Amino acid sequence: MDKFLIILLFAVFPLGQLDRFNLAGSEVVIHLNDAIVAVVTLLLTWHHRREFLQNLKTDALVKPLGFWLLAILASLAVNLPHLTSRQLLISGLYPLRWFLYAALYLAVAPLPEKSRSLIRPGLIFAGLTVSFVGLLQYIFLPDVSFLKTLDWDDHYYRLVGSFLDPGFTGAILVLALILAVEKILQNPLQKLFWFLSLGVYTTLALTYSRATYLMYLVAFVVISLARRSSKIFLVAALVLFFTLLVLPRPFGEGVRLTRENSAWARLRNWQQSAEIWSKHPLFGVGFNAYRYATNSSSKSHAGAGADSSLLLVAATTGLLGLLSYLYILKRLFLQGRNDLVFIASFFAVLVHSAFNNTLFYPWIMEWLWLLLATGRILK
Repeated sequence: MDKFLIILLFAVFPLGQLDRFNLAGSEVVIHLNDAIVAVVTLLLTWHHRREFLQNLKTDALVKPLGFWLLAILASLAVNLPHLTSRQLLISGLYPLRWFLYAALYLAVAPLPEKSRSLIRPGLIFAGLTVSFVGLLQYIFLPDVSFLKTLDWDDHYYRLVGSFLDPGFTGAILVLALILAVEKILQNPLQKLFWFLSLGVYTTLALTYSRATYLMYLVAFVVISLARRSSKIFLVAALVLFFTLLVLPRPFGEGVRLTRENSAWARLRNWQQSAEIWSKHPLFGVGFNAYRYATNSSSKSHAGAGADSSLLLVAATTGLLGLLSYLYILKRLFLQGRNDLVFIASFFAVLVHSAFNNTLFYPWIMEWLWLLLATGRILK
């Protein structure tokens, strides 16, 4: 049964935002991926309940997860007078989903090694599928400006893929590239992974996402430091440099790497988040009542979050929440520090999350939790 459930996870993962639907007359969005993760988590937990309960007693992440939960509950409790029952319900769904993905880690970590060994190949498969779908979109549907009518950002000749966003699609592709490159470093004669890396890198480049390019460089900095080889980073940096020279530049603001509009918009978003935190320094405005704190009437899919994950934590849960969340990040680092793939992915996502709400993006959370759960095999 484990094998079937793991395959199910990665069969749905590449659908990205294509499996979303809104409950009638509400702001609540449900993804098929969320539902599958919930079902898989429940079934794995029940099937391996003895190992799961034992792991709860020993896993060092359980304590920081508990502190984070208390901080979230405190932030919502303090802000009860300022939220309608409907707003409270919708806000409370965000932490529910966050803990759903954390629970996936707790369900997978105690699995037999044979079952967990299927997960990293599954992640590579998911990343390749995202890459392939993105390439098809770039070739046959380069103008996705029509998505603006559905409250998505409009893009022209940028790879947005099934996640309908070049930044988040790029982040997934960087994570997939890290897995493929590590296979190459283990055995440079594996031609298949050279080919796969080239394909993933090509689609990554076509996102024209500056945050993704920076994430890519950070990943190779970590890999180079861990491997004690500056050549790895130099090669990666040179490849990116020459890629940027030859990338096609069709008409449109989005493909200009010197574009300023998005940079100024992000800066304003950071300032707004910092201002909210300054007014609610201890408990924030409630996780995740960010949309209501900004009085946002925008239907944009980014309306419920800040452009920086840590600023979102600070604005919605205050200093107490920020400290508890940093405690989780510290524990993640300590628990995964012996696994190069995890640690490179971890720092790469951290950097990307300064420009996008990456740490709270469901598919990124799923990827990191699964990497951490399977990292025990490597120790």
